Amino acid sequence: MSALFKVCEAACCDSLRDVRHATLTALGERGGCVAKILSQRLRISDADIATDLMAGIGMLGATNAESILYSFLADCVFPNVSRNLAVSGRMPSNRPGWQAMEIVIADNNSRAVRLVLSALSVLGYKRILGL
Repeated sequence: MSALFKVCEAACCDSLRDVRHATLTALGERGGCVAKILSQRLRISDADIATDLMAGIGMLGATNAESILYSFLADCVFPNVSRNLAVSGRMPSNRPGWQAMEIVIADNNSRAVRLVLSALSVLGYKRILGL
């Protein structure tokens, strides 16, 4: 296991967002040698950590970052939204037993929107989005 991988793992486990963000951004500044390390961790379930990983990926340069982030969104985020929409359409309405499922779907959709906005922000669309 490489030292850079260990640093990335330690940063992702750090509870202090500022430390995590600074460490992952600094890793991204190292360039292409850490692209695979950062991109593999994007599939993490914690949206805060994924957002910090995206910031590090953004430091790799526009071309690399765009490719990595689009692949992540296309492979992991967009399919979840499609599944959520399909499940929502099949759920019985106004049934108390299904409220928990509705909450989970809403939470998952909120996470997806957050990840998409973070990716767009990293790619330079922050001003256009008004973030």
